[in-house]
Amino acid sequence: MGCKCVKASSFGTLEHFRKEKKPVVAGDAVRCVDCAFESKCPYSAKKLYLSNSRKGYTSWPVCMLSPDLSPQGIETALEQGPYGRCVYECDNNVADNQVVNLLFESGKTAAFTMVAFTKGGIERRTRIFGTKGEIYGNGWTIELFDFLKDETRLLEPSGLGATVIGHHSGGDYRLMERFVKAVSEGKQEYILSGPEVSLETHLMVFAAEKSRLENRIVDMSEFARGYEPGGVEEGMAINVS
Repeated sequence: MGCKCVKASSFGTLEHFRKEKKPVVAGDAVRCVDCAFESKCPYSAKKLYLSNSRKGYTSWPVCMLSPDLSPQGIETALEQGPYGRCVYECDNNVADNQVVNLLFESGKTAAFTMVAFTKGGIERRTRIFGTKGEIYGNGWTIELFDFLKDETRLLEPSGLGATVIGHHSGGDYRLMERFVKAVSEGKQEYILSGPEVSLETHLMVFAAEKSRLENRIVDMSEFARGYEPGGVEEGMAINVS
């Protein structure tokens, strides 16, 4: 945005993944491997992890379960580890639907929507509205709609090409690649943002969560003072010295 965030507001709840929403047929089962409803459950850990392992797919998220990525290793992980637990029987307290609104100094606004129930699964969709056009991206493609020409054209992210390496659609790899280049070549221009920006974006997230929990708009300048050395943001204070 090129300027600071001044206010944040958020609403969100853990609406579905709760014990009282558990299908009756599932009974007292606390793991997918023991559940009578498992074959009909869209959130079956056996379907999400074990079936993929049997097909030879061992990338994320299968690789998170065990060092042993064989079907036998994944099955053991589902029987003993946290990923095999029923989603309705977990100790999760994270919202499964949330909206966040952000106001910036220039009057620009940003809106974030998170929902667990989407066709795209882990896909992130970004839409940027400008005065001369609109940009849409989903982590794989970027489309630009030009208001003046009344046309849409597909853009290829610089240097990405057809290959995506690693997690977050290649973002993790590119982040480390640029850092290594900046250090090895001594070129600051490889780093697009510094620790100040990173800290500010983290504070925006904390402010949004405070807004969600307390049902109020959070003033960022007031909120940030609690994170200064000696700050008084009880329960959320961090050392930034």
